[in-house]
Amino acid sequence: MADLPNAYAPPAAELIDPAPARSAFFAVSPLKLVVMSTATFGIYEIWWSYQNWRVYKSRGEKLNAALRGFFANFTNFALFGRLRDEAARVGVAVSFAPTAWALAYFLLVLMWRLPDPAGTVIGFFSCVPLLAANSVTLRLNGRLTPELPISAPWAPLDVAGALLGLGLWSFAIWAAFFPEP
Repeated sequence: MADLPNAYAPPAAELIDPAPARSAFFAVSPLKLVVMSTATFGIYEIWWSYQNWRVYKSRGEKLNAALRGFFANFTNFALFGRLRDEAARVGVAVSFAPTAWALAYFLLVLMWRLPDPAGTVIGFFSCVPLLAANSVTLRLNGRLTPELPISAPWAPLDVAGALLGLGLWSFAIWAAFFPEP
């Protein structure tokens, strides 16, 4: 009877907190951001904003990440400011002017409304302000979760979306240069 272990004894194994399953912020490589933004006709920009608003929601803030992502044209002013403040809080030096970049994003998204081809060409550059904000998220991830990759990898759905979108762009360009008689 003396050989049986004590069922009521505390565990002998050292308990440690597991590493976080995902990076602190949603960040992607600059190439992925440009390709996905272009291929999805700007929808990926909404996704990028939504994913970063989800970070703040997961911290317990009362906000609707889906609505903030959908209205990224307006809510990126707040998101970009929060990213800059977060960088300052954790000691990441950034030269990032959130209001200027958010205003640039706002105006570039509106440029899609211009007559073609000017609107389409200028609208392509709407991802440039996101590149600036994304660079902040990349640096934040490097500081806050150094044990994890700092950017989200290309998932199969990303590749499929990029290929589909680039195929649609190819068709649109073809149709523009070779209209039906």
